Amino acid sequence: MPTRLILAFALALTCLTPAFAADRWQTDLQKALREAKKRRVPLVLDFTGSDWCGYCIQLKKDVFDTKEFARWSKRGPVLLELDFPRRKKLPKKLAAQNLSLAKTYK
Repeated sequence: MPTRLILAFALALTCLTPAFAADRWQTDLQKALREAKKRRVPLVLDFTGSDWCGYCIQLKKDVFDTKEFARWSKRGPVLLELDFPRRKKLPKKLAAQNLSLAKTYK
């Protein structure tokens, strides 16, 4: 019985690894900048159309949701997601921040 429980727990953790990676993505630029400065690591910005951009969805699936990326990002840079969805509405402050950064970085 304990072996089955341990195996079930290990399987659950394996399945949840991409979710942990997803939790590492921040959306607040100022908070991300403070964390990057504190940890002395770079900041990675992901400009995405999470609900409409095929390339963005594929990048998330093939890279960002992998165990390897989750392991790397744990000790790597601060991750900042800048989303431009079409089907959902972002809070005004977040949408303005993302648009400003899109203009800055073209």
